Amino acid sequence: MKLTKLVKAGLIALICGAFSASSVQAAMTYTQGDLLLAFRQTGSNQTYVVDLGSATSFRDATTASALGISGIAADMSATFGSGWYTDNTIFASIVGGNSSSTPLPGDGTGGTLATYFNKSIYVSKSGTGSASDTPFNTLAASSVSNNAGIIGSTFGSVFAAGTATGNNTAGTIIPTSTVNDYTDLVPPGASTWFGMSSSTEVNPNGTFDLYRILANTNNATDAPSGNGVAQYQGAFTLSSSGVVSFNPEVTAAPEPSRVILLGLGLSGLLMRRRRKA
Repeated sequence: MKLTKLVKAGLIALICGAFSASSVQAAMTYTQGDLLLAFRQTGSNQTYVVDLGSATSFRDATTASALGISGIAADMSATFGSGWYTDNTIFASIVGGNSSSTPLPGDGTGGTLATYFNKSIYVSKSGTGSASDTPFNTLAASSVSNNAGIIGSTFGSVFAAGTATGNNTAGTIIPTSTVNDYTDLVPPGASTWFGMSSSTEVNPNGTFDLYRILANTNNATDAPSGNGVAQYQGAFTLSSSGVVSFNPEVTAAPEPSRVILLGLGLSGLLMRRRRKA
């Protein structure tokens, strides 16, 4: 009898332990320099934040692609309502930054400058997905450095402290009461990150133009014209089914037919010169 009771107690403990383990949500995975897609809704006490991956992978992208992140639509519906995609009370920004003295690969090195110049920010702006869209105004290198630290470390730490939702391992729900959450850094009504020249926010069905801003362009890949200059990287879009897509800014190569025609034209000119000679 005693053995049977012990076995039963052990089984109950195992079952309870199994349920307890299954109910524990996974911790977030975050590295400074990752792009964070953050949503807020007017009047809501929750924000929703998704890690899209390293900013450098989008900076160096050469082809359009859809990100393999699932569960965004389900999370948005649960958090903000089923009409989230066309709800103009919902706003979002895409941001990335690093507070480390080591720069993101390809984003410039300080050289003889102070290490706080080894910083960069990536930030969204409503646009049309074209490099001809109006960029942000040029920022002082010190402002870029400060913003990079707050985004990469302060806001990044808030995200990293969250737990993944049941639908999306890259997404987490953060209460607006949390210190340094999205609504603290982009106060409702302000709509800008740290005094940027124009709004960084986009409605869910809009186009998120992505810009890179470097505190220091020394040794940077595809460097912009100067420190603090906003450089277009491409554009993100979000579908009603929750699929995030990215279309990079790629310098167009001449079409083969145009290259051939150009070659024929040059050959013709050379032939004429030879005949005249």
